[in-house]
Amino acid sequence: MNAYINRGLAYNALKKYEEALADYTKAIELDPKDVFAYTNRGGAYSNLKKYPQAIADYIKAIELDPKDAVAYNNRGNAYRNLKKYPEAIADYTKAIELDPKYVFAYINRGNAFKVLGKTKEANADFAKAKALEK
Repeated sequence: MNAYINRGLAYNALKKYEEALADYTKAIELDPKDVFAYTNRGGAYSNLKKYPQAIADYIKAIELDPKDAVAYNNRGNAYRNLKKYPEAIADYTKAIELDPKYVFAYINRGNAFKVLGKTKEANADFAKAKALEK
């Protein structure tokens, strides 16, 4: 199973997302409780702009590990790409609750706030991200 995930990661790095999907899917068939496989397959779907499928995989990853801040952040990105900003903000907020030092979650939430015209909230998130990067 790890071999499929590792090859999927390699395919992903080469931007061969369909091949990566196939390997992550095989890894999930071998171990349906592998959070990492679902999270990575969600990323491959996102790279292919198949956001509903990505969201489904992130939901499964979160179901398997409710403390997976990365899955929440990545699902937020998929929601943001679908212009579902309240859902995205909720996921980024959950990622931050789980990992208060998660710089990318602050940046992503700031960008979602910015699109909604919530400049004060956006600037607060960007400032927090900058402070954490030091």
